[in-house]
Amino acid sequence: MSAKGHTQIYKIHKYFARRPHNVFAALIEQYSDENSLIYDCFGGGGVTLIEGLSKNRRVISSDINPIASFIQYCQVLPVTYERIETFFYEIEKETIQTFGRFLNTECESCGKDAHVRWAIRTYEVTCPYCASSTFLNNSSKDKNGKGKSIAGSYKCNNCNQVFKSVNAKRQGSKILKIRFRCKHCKTHTDKIPSSKDIKASVQFEKNEGNYIRKLGLNIPSDNIPEHWDRQKEDCLNSKGFIKFRQLFTPRNRVISAFLFKALETRRKEMTDDEFNFSLMILSSLLRYTNNMNFSTENWMDGRPVAWSKHAFWTPNEFVESNPLEYLRNRLKAAKSGLKDQKTRFNSKVFSPSPNDVVKKTADYSVYMGDSSKIPLKDNSVDLVLTDPPYGSNVQYGELCYFWYVWLKKYSFFKDTKFDFANEVLVHRKQIAQNSATKTYEDYIAILTKVFKKAYKTLKLNGLLVFTFNNKDERAWHSVVEAAYQVGFTLDRDAVAYQGPINAYRDTSHQRYEGTPQGDYIFSFRKSSTVTLSDTASTKTKKFFKTFKPLSI
Repeated sequence: MSAKGHTQIYKIHKYFARRPHNVFAALIEQYSDENSLIYDCFGGGGVTLIEGLSKNRRVISSDINPIASFIQYCQVLPVTYERIETFFYEIEKETIQTFGRFLNTECESCGKDAHVRWAIRTYEVTCPYCASSTFLNNSSKDKNGKGKSIAGSYKCNNCNQVFKSVNAKRQGSKILKIRFRCKHCKTHTDKIPSSKDIKASVQFEKNEGNYIRKLGLNIPSDNIPEHWDRQKEDCLNSKGFIKFRQLFTPRNRVISAFLFKALETRRKEMTDDEFNFSLMILSSLLRYTNNMNFSTENWMDGRPVAWSKHAFWTPNEFVESNPLEYLRNRLKAAKSGLKDQKTRFNSKVFSPSPNDVVKKTADYSVYMGDSSKIPLKDNSVDLVLTDPPYGSNVQYGELCYFWYVWLKKYSFFKDTKFDFANEVLVHRKQIAQNSATKTYEDYIAILTKVFKKAYKTLKLNGLLVFTFNNKDERAWHSVVEAAYQVGFTLDRDAVAYQGPINAYRDTSHQRYEGTPQGDYIFSFRKSSTVTLSDTASTKTKKFFKTFKPLSI
């Protein structure tokens, strides 16, 4: 089976490393019957939930990550786009009235106001040699003897000394170029910012505090924890990124906060479902309005590439998008996603209690919490279908915290916190003095707890089916041994290879060294005849003597 790209329902909100929907749909049809109960203990981006409901199964999905749970829950909400559009029409109009002049520029062809689509900006830093202000634009890059740019090396615009950008704290940024579209003369091109453009940008930055106080805005003040794996790998602290708010320009973080505030003021006019779905739209917008976006002429026709890596990668030349243009794009995505949803299922009943799904008084449940502690009846599940974290491949919790700092005050997240201690993964940076650092020993220990609970919930002879791949042999041994450890058995022919989604072969993450292509599908069984002669470790070693993944 060829893995297909994500359908529209999955494009409403970004999530990391979603599995191919058609593969999971096929697994559901292969291993379960209509109205049977499926449980996903690593719900992630909601593929099992959506495909299960689409195939008329009852589904329980759980995830320790609050953002994953929020996205899953909101993707299947029974809302109508027309109602959502009405609210956002008023929100957009209010935003234009307040900030419209900062989203326009003068058309170079006809001299009238033109719509700014995005601007290319570059960071300002202090030269470590002469202490003067200099910039990290591409033209300031140091070059080797062949005239090729040296990654991370820049020449000071004043003293001409070469320094490493990774150790230069960002002090601000300036506009290099503006992409605009004029509705009057139809000009659509780039321009060098005028003195008026520069003045407007500087003015906004100076008045940021006044906007926040006057409009009663709430911009997250959360620090990016220093002990985080991504903090070390992405060198955020050394670059001067101390708080999440610094991943946005002053203009875009203020307008983002204004959009959230404008939605809140309409809360009483909306149902809970409409409000949460609208909240998901604004959350999805944050991916496109932050400073982790870039543009290159030889990729996507120069259009901005939005947060393409599973990292807090901060390009030195970045895109400052127009939040309202991208809000319209997100609304189009929501409309298409809801259309996709309506072709799949209607009138599905939700319950916050997983056991209501067991009792058939509800069709689905989304549990936000530790999957090893989910309140789910033993011997009640027909199929466990999941996609466990692939070792150190993606730091889900740390990356999702980017959204969480904006969303945590809302009722969906009431009394919830990120449970990093019980998150199943491995940290890339192994720091001995950091007690939060997770090793493969931690990975297998926590994974075993989750699989143990899954084993208990399964009916006798029920299957645990999951996809997996990794280039690290330790990850392979961990996931297989965890399944053996709790009592699952595995037939020799119960492993199949599934190729990758062709459209995503060349993404930034897939290009990263150590990222395998495609997945292996494992089918473990809860059997009444468990051989106790070998330990789980011994079974794992025997298995890998005959099974050799292509990725290691």
